[in-house]
Amino acid sequence: MSPSPRLTPARAFVPFFVVSALELVARLFDLDAIATITKPLLMPALALVVFLEAPTAPRGPRVLLLAGLGFSWLGDVLLMGEGLGFFSAGLSAFLLAHVAYVVLFARAVPGRIRPFSLVYVVAYVAMLFLVGPHLGALFVPVLLYGAILATMAAFATRGDRTLALGGGLFMVSDAILAARKFLDGVEIPFGSFLVMLTYLAAQALITASITRALREGVR
Repeated sequence: MSPSPRLTPARAFVPFFVVSALELVARLFDLDAIATITKPLLMPALALVVFLEAPTAPRGPRVLLLAGLGFSWLGDVLLMGEGLGFFSAGLSAFLLAHVAYVVLFARAVPGRIRPFSLVYVVAYVAMLFLVGPHLGALFVPVLLYGAILATMAAFATRGDRTLALGGGLFMVSDAILAARKFLDGVEIPFGSFLVMLTYLAAQALITASITRALREGVR
Protein backbone atom coordinates (compact mmCIF):
# COMPACT_ATOMS: atom_id res chain seq x y z
CA MET A 1 0.00 0.00 0.00
CA SER A 2 1.40 3.37 -0.97
CA PRO A 3 1.71 6.02 1.73
CA SER A 4 -1.01 8.65 2.03
CA PRO A 5 -0.29 11.77 0.01
CA ARG A 6 0.87 14.74 2.00
CA LEU A 7 -1.84 17.26 2.68
CA THR A 8 -1.82 20.22 0.36
CA PRO A 9 -2.04 23.66 1.99
CA ALA A 10 -5.64 24.09 0.83
CA ARG A 11 -6.71 20.79 2.40
CA ALA A 12 -4.87 21.59 5.61
CA PHE A 13 -6.92 24.79 5.91
CA VAL A 14 -10.30 23.03 5.55
CA PRO A 15 -11.05 22.78 9.31
CA PHE A 16 -10.22 26.47 9.71
CA PHE A 17 -12.40 27.42 6.74
CA VAL A 18 -15.35 25.46 8.13
CA VAL A 19 -15.09 26.92 11.63
CA SER A 20 -14.53 30.42 10.20
CA ALA A 21 -17.62 30.15 8.00
CA LEU A 22 -19.72 29.19 11.02
CA GLU A 23 -18.22 32.02 13.04
CA LEU A 24 -18.94 34.58 10.32
CA VAL A 25 -22.53 33.37 9.90
CA ALA A 26 -22.95 33.70 13.66
CA ARG A 27 -21.62 37.27 13.53
CA LEU A 28 -23.78 38.19 10.57
CA PHE A 29 -26.99 36.97 12.18
CA ASP A 30 -26.14 37.63 15.86
CA LEU A 31 -26.15 33.94 16.76
CA ASP A 32 -24.22 34.27 20.00
CA ALA A 33 -24.73 30.64 21.01
CA ILE A 34 -22.87 29.48 17.90
CA ALA A 35 -20.10 32.10 18.25
CA THR A 36 -19.48 30.92 21.80
CA ILE A 37 -18.56 27.52 20.38
CA THR A 38 -16.75 28.53 17.19
CA LYS A 39 -14.57 31.41 18.39
CA PRO A 40 -12.36 29.30 20.70
CA LEU A 41 -11.81 26.82 17.85
CA LEU A 42 -10.46 29.31 15.30
CA MET A 43 -6.82 29.60 16.33
CA PRO A 44 -6.46 25.88 17.18
CA ALA A 45 -7.61 25.15 13.62
CA LEU A 46 -4.80 27.38 12.32
CA ALA A 47 -2.31 25.77 14.68
CA LEU A 48 -3.30 22.46 13.09
CA VAL A 49 -2.19 23.89 9.73
CA VAL A 50 1.25 24.58 11.19
CA PHE A 51 1.60 21.02 12.48
CA LEU A 52 0.41 19.54 9.17
CA GLU A 53 2.28 21.82 6.79
CA ALA A 54 5.57 22.48 8.58
CA PRO A 55 6.19 19.43 10.80
CA THR A 56 9.95 19.45 10.25
CA ALA A 57 10.49 23.20 10.17
CA PRO A 58 13.15 24.80 12.39
CA ARG A 59 11.91 24.81 15.97
CA GLY A 60 12.42 28.52 16.66
CA PRO A 61 10.26 30.00 13.88
CA ARG A 62 7.58 27.35 14.33
CA VAL A 63 7.38 28.03 18.08
CA LEU A 64 7.08 31.76 17.42
CA LEU A 65 4.26 31.24 14.94
CA LEU A 66 2.45 28.93 17.35
CA ALA A 67 3.02 31.45 20.14
CA GLY A 68 1.39 34.15 18.02
CA LEU A 69 -1.59 31.90 17.38
CA GLY A 70 -1.69 30.79 21.02
CA PHE A 71 -1.75 34.31 22.44
CA SER A 72 -4.36 35.22 19.81
CA TRP A 73 -6.48 32.30 21.01
CA LEU A 74 -6.15 33.57 24.58
CA GLY A 75 -7.17 37.03 23.43
CA ASP A 76 -10.18 35.63 21.56
CA VAL A 77 -11.35 33.79 24.67
CA LEU A 78 -10.78 36.70 27.05
CA LEU A 79 -12.62 39.14 24.79
CA MET A 80 -15.67 36.93 25.03
CA GLY A 81 -15.99 38.16 28.62
CA GLU A 82 -17.72 41.37 29.65
CA GLY A 83 -16.17 44.40 31.29
CA LEU A 84 -12.95 46.39 31.38
CA GLY A 85 -10.97 43.62 33.07
CA PHE A 86 -11.61 41.10 30.31
CA PHE A 87 -10.94 43.70 27.62
CA SER A 88 -7.63 44.72 29.19
CA ALA A 89 -6.55 41.10 29.55
CA GLY A 90 -7.53 40.35 25.96
CA LEU A 91 -5.62 43.41 24.75
CA SER A 92 -2.55 42.20 26.65
CA ALA A 93 -2.81 38.75 25.08
CA PHE A 94 -2.98 40.20 21.58
CA LEU A 95 -0.06 42.50 22.37
CA LEU A 96 2.02 39.41 23.19
CA ALA A 97 0.79 37.78 19.96
CA HIS A 98 2.06 40.74 17.95
CA VAL A 99 5.38 40.70 19.78
CA ALA A 100 5.76 37.04 18.79
CA TYR A 101 4.94 37.92 15.17
CA VAL A 102 7.41 40.82 15.12
CA VAL A 103 10.22 38.57 16.38
CA LEU A 104 9.18 35.86 13.91
CA PHE A 105 9.15 38.22 10.92
CA ALA A 106 12.48 39.74 11.96
CA ARG A 107 14.16 36.34 12.32
CA ALA A 108 12.56 34.17 9.67
CA VAL A 109 11.50 36.52 6.88
CA PRO A 110 14.25 37.89 4.61
CA GLY A 111 13.99 41.30 3.05
CA ARG A 112 13.54 44.88 4.17
CA ILE A 113 10.60 46.81 5.53
CA ARG A 114 8.91 48.39 2.53
CA PRO A 115 8.54 52.19 2.32
CA PHE A 116 4.75 51.93 2.05
CA SER A 117 4.69 50.67 5.64
CA LEU A 118 4.83 54.36 6.61
CA VAL A 119 1.08 54.34 6.02
CA TYR A 120 0.77 52.26 9.19
CA VAL A 121 2.48 54.98 11.20
CA VAL A 122 0.06 57.53 9.78
CA ALA A 123 -2.91 55.26 10.50
CA TYR A 124 -1.67 54.69 14.07
CA VAL A 125 -1.34 58.42 14.76
CA ALA A 126 -4.71 59.16 13.15
CA MET A 127 -6.46 56.47 15.17
CA LEU A 128 -4.95 57.74 18.40
CA PHE A 129 -6.09 61.25 17.51
CA LEU A 130 -9.64 59.99 16.98
CA VAL A 131 -10.05 57.56 19.87
CA GLY A 132 -7.52 58.98 22.35
CA PRO A 133 -9.94 61.42 24.02
CA HIS A 134 -12.37 58.54 24.65
CA LEU A 135 -9.94 56.01 26.13
CA GLY A 136 -9.64 57.23 29.71
CA ALA A 137 -7.62 54.74 31.77
CA LEU A 138 -7.01 52.66 28.65
CA PHE A 139 -5.00 55.38 26.91
CA VAL A 140 -1.55 54.03 27.78
CA PRO A 141 -2.40 50.34 27.10
CA VAL A 142 -3.99 51.21 23.76
CA LEU A 143 -1.06 53.51 22.92
CA LEU A 144 1.38 50.64 23.51
CA TYR A 145 -0.81 48.07 21.76
CA GLY A 146 -1.23 50.26 18.69
CA ALA A 147 2.53 50.82 18.46
CA ILE A 148 3.24 47.08 18.56
CA LEU A 149 0.42 46.38 16.06
CA ALA A 150 1.79 48.96 13.61
CA THR A 151 5.29 47.53 14.06
CA MET A 152 3.99 44.03 13.28
CA ALA A 153 2.25 45.27 10.13
CA ALA A 154 5.41 47.10 9.04
CA PHE A 155 7.62 44.04 9.61
CA ALA A 156 5.12 41.95 7.62
CA THR A 157 6.08 43.98 4.54
CA ARG A 158 9.49 42.24 4.66
CA GLY A 159 7.78 39.13 3.32
CA ASP A 160 5.70 38.27 0.28
CA ARG A 161 2.40 39.88 -0.66
CA THR A 162 0.48 37.31 1.33
CA LEU A 163 2.27 38.22 4.56
CA ALA A 164 2.10 41.95 3.88
CA LEU A 165 -1.64 41.73 3.25
CA GLY A 166 -2.11 39.75 6.44
CA GLY A 167 -0.37 42.43 8.48
CA GLY A 168 -2.41 45.16 6.83
CA LEU A 169 -5.71 43.39 7.43
CA PHE A 170 -4.86 43.03 11.11
CA MET A 171 -4.58 46.83 11.25
CA VAL A 172 -7.92 47.19 9.48
CA SER A 173 -9.64 44.74 11.82
CA ASP A 174 -8.43 46.50 14.96
CA ALA A 175 -9.26 49.92 13.53
CA ILE A 176 -12.87 48.85 12.97
CA LEU A 177 -12.98 47.35 16.46
CA ALA A 178 -11.58 50.53 18.04
CA ALA A 179 -14.04 52.75 16.17
CA ARG A 180 -16.98 50.60 17.25
CA LYS A 181 -15.90 50.42 20.88
CA PHE A 182 -14.62 53.91 21.59
CA LEU A 183 -16.25 56.37 19.18
CA ASP A 184 -19.70 57.33 20.38
CA GLY A 185 -22.30 57.59 17.67
CA VAL A 186 -20.22 55.75 15.08
CA GLU A 187 -22.27 53.07 13.37
CA ILE A 188 -20.46 50.63 11.10
CA PRO A 189 -22.87 48.35 9.23
CA PHE A 190 -22.12 44.69 9.93
CA GLY A 191 -19.31 45.88 12.20
CA SER A 192 -18.87 42.67 14.18
CA PHE A 193 -18.87 40.64 10.96
CA LEU A 194 -16.26 42.91 9.35
CA VAL A 195 -14.00 42.77 12.41
CA MET A 196 -13.99 38.99 12.34
CA LEU A 197 -13.73 38.73 8.55
CA THR A 198 -10.61 40.90 8.40
CA TYR A 199 -9.14 39.30 11.53
CA LEU A 200 -9.58 35.76 10.25
CA ALA A 201 -8.22 36.67 6.83
CA ALA A 202 -5.19 38.30 8.49
CA GLN A 203 -4.40 35.28 10.64
CA ALA A 204 -4.91 32.85 7.75
CA LEU A 205 -2.66 34.86 5.40
CA ILE A 206 0.10 35.16 8.01
CA THR A 207 -0.08 31.42 8.72
CA ALA A 208 -0.13 30.51 5.02
CA SER A 209 2.85 32.73 4.20
CA ILE A 210 5.01 31.61 7.11
CA THR A 211 4.26 27.90 6.76
CA ARG A 212 5.10 28.13 3.05
CA ALA A 213 8.38 29.85 3.89
CA LEU A 214 9.16 27.21 6.52
CA ARG A 215 8.42 24.37 4.08
CA GLU A 216 10.69 25.88 1.46
CA GLY A 217 13.40 26.52 4.02
CA VAL A 218 13.65 22.86 5.10
CA ARG A 219 13.66 21.33 1.64
